[in-house]
Amino acid sequence: MWKPSNSLPRQCDADDDDYKYLMFGDSLVTVSDTGRELGEFTVTIEPVKRDEQHVFLIHANSHGAIDGVPCGTSITAYVSKKLETIEQQHHEYVKLENHPLDRKTFIVKQDDGFVINRVITQGEDVQRTAQTYKFDDMAGFISEGSNLLLQRLFIKKGVPDLFECLSFDSDLNLCTAPYRALEERKQIVDNQDIVVHGIERTINSISDLPTTWQSYFTKDGHLTNRVQVGSPVTMRLTRVPTPIEPGKCVCVCCVCVTMRLTRVPTPIEPGKCVCYVCVTMRLTRVPTPIEPDEEPEKPTFGKQPLNWEEDMEMYSKFLDRKEQLVNDHTVYMKKHPELKALLADFTQFLLLRKPDDVISFAADYFSSFSTTMKSASPYLKSAEPTMFPMSRTNTKIEKLAQVKASGNL
Repeated sequence: MWKPSNSLPRQCDADDDDYKYLMFGDSLVTVSDTGRELGEFTVTIEPVKRDEQHVFLIHANSHGAIDGVPCGTSITAYVSKKLETIEQQHHEYVKLENHPLDRKTFIVKQDDGFVINRVITQGEDVQRTAQTYKFDDMAGFISEGSNLLLQRLFIKKGVPDLFECLSFDSDLNLCTAPYRALEERKQIVDNQDIVVHGIERTINSISDLPTTWQSYFTKDGHLTNRVQVGSPVTMRLTRVPTPIEPGKCVCVCCVCVTMRLTRVPTPIEPGKCVCYVCVTMRLTRVPTPIEPDEEPEKPTFGKQPLNWEEDMEMYSKFLDRKEQLVNDHTVYMKKHPELKALLADFTQFLLLRKPDDVISFAADYFSSFSTTMKSASPYLKSAEPTMFPMSRTNTKIEKLAQVKASGNL
């Protein structure tokens, strides 16, 4: 049995020739158990270059309405040729009338491990969580994006016996995800009987019941049917895709150009020099003069708004910097406990005096702590005359003092 801690089985050991026939898109219709169309499901996989590395861009999108409630899921992932997730964004939403739910999960591979951020919005309540995993803990991890490519690869090379990897459940708990092959069957697509091959994937959640998905494919990897066991909703193919012919490249790269000889070369006679320095090249006709083209007007592009919370990399850096600053400020305040006492005294004194000019009041208060200013009383403001008599200006006390001094008391 293949365990997540081991390397991937030989069925996952694919080269460029294996992958280039898996670069295509699928489009299915989501239907209810009564045959009513509810939405659509699309998957596209294409090779791209990201950070000087050749990877696969996987995009899946499912949207529709169930019982009149709009809902959907989208996945955008960058996956390496070893099926390792480099970056993934998983967005789920349910637009309830009074309580909409929106959940976004970001997975980013960094130098020391994986960072997983989640943002859950329920109405006006927003919850943010962040987790980090070391590479050893994520060995054998197959994300939702890499799963779509892995299943196509299994159809081409066969599903290994007792294959089990790691994945996340709905609560972002790492759990096992076994795969097994299903018996081939016939499926009617566009009034045609086609033979399809099935794969079953189960997420063994540690906090909820297991979730099982069954997917069926044509022999060249096109998805024809996808259903979650126990759900009344099924995703089905509505028309037969064009078969991929062996030897015909369907990738979009530039390495598949073939150069062929168009005429038989002249035989080389013995003793005849064929080096390039003995050949004279002459022009036989006047070339057509090249007229300079008018330089087209450069297009202008308006400034696009930057929604940094939607960018996985920028949002991950923001959370890392935020955590760094919070830790730094916490350490500083622990080393200087007098800071809390100083601020508490100032706030209490401010609330007692309630000055109109808070800035001047704060300047007078904190000037007594300055080493560059002349020492002055920090209570200048409090010593100002008020409407209430104080002991030093009480006229009765002053009269008593004068009488005592004259000896008449």
